[in-house]
Amino acid sequence: MGQPSDLPNLIPDEETPRSGGGIVGILTSKLVMIVLGLLIGAAGMYFGGPQLGIFTIDGGPPPTVAPQGPRINPELTAYQNTGYTSDQVVELGGNYASIVQMVGEIEAIQVKLEDMTDLEAEYHDLQERLQQLQTSYEDAQATIATLETQRILLSERKAGLEADIGRLKLDVGDLRDADRIRIGLSTAFEAAVGTLAVRIHESSPLVPPSYRKNARLETITRLRDQVEGSSWVTPDMLEDFVQLVDQEIARAEDSSYFIAKLPLQVKDQVTYLWSECLTQGADEVIYRTANGKHIGVFRKGKDDTGITRFLFDGVPVSRTKKDIVRLLDEFRPDGAEERLQEEVAKDAGQG
Repeated sequence: MGQPSDLPNLIPDEETPRSGGGIVGILTSKLVMIVLGLLIGAAGMYFGGPQLGIFTIDGGPPPTVAPQGPRINPELTAYQNTGYTSDQVVELGGNYASIVQMVGEIEAIQVKLEDMTDLEAEYHDLQERLQQLQTSYEDAQATIATLETQRILLSERKAGLEADIGRLKLDVGDLRDADRIRIGLSTAFEAAVGTLAVRIHESSPLVPPSYRKNARLETITRLRDQVEGSSWVTPDMLEDFVQLVDQEIARAEDSSYFIAKLPLQVKDQVTYLWSECLTQGADEVIYRTANGKHIGVFRKGKDDTGITRFLFDGVPVSRTKKDIVRLLDEFRPDGAEERLQEEVAKDAGQG
């Protein structure tokens, strides 16, 4: 059958780890190499037994090895060089089935280890996913904190706005009251202005220059137009009204001396004569012409047609001519008589 081959070395000189198996792959590879080496060695010893004279075909005890000279010595030498005793070789041959089973179990373990490697990779993927979820969670927490801060601010702002609304409602109530007051004041003020306008319009036309009727009428007319065209009573309106009222009060209380050219009835005709005058209240004026011939009172009365108007009457029953002269002399200012005569002289010179 030829020369028996040497038994293989069961521990390889170099270890080549399987890719992707880590230390588990290295250990598995070494174990498989050892077992395969044992199997190959056992098979070589078993099938090479008849040539070596160790085993018989039927498994009986090995025959006595007879010296065969130079041919047998190399085989014995090869057997001895394997490093295994004959008992170890026999044991290996008897445990062949167990070794095959062990190899199968080892391969199954290797498959499980490969599955574990896949699970390890999946585990790493899950860890990365978990880290991403953790980052997303932290970002969400930060967003929630920001939203909570904004919610608190909005809540405080809402409370402030509600307080403002409450104050505005009170202000609106006050404004409504003020508007009612305004309307009432405007109505009352307009009525007061109208009453004053009538009073001035019906007042005496014979007044001192400081109380000129035309000027007073212009002021009250302008004020009445302003009041009718405005929804509010302005300070300027009030000021003009107060001035007019004060002026009417002062005119009613004052006794003012002045000179004027009066249209008097002389010999059935109206003649304008210079006269000295003195106001007596708001609507009565006593007078005396420069020549002293006509003395009387200018006041309201009824004319021949029954219409009430201002008329030049004679001396009233309650007074005498001396009373009128005495009052004129009392209130006549210095130089007034000379100025009256000058006016008379001017008219005479023009005539």
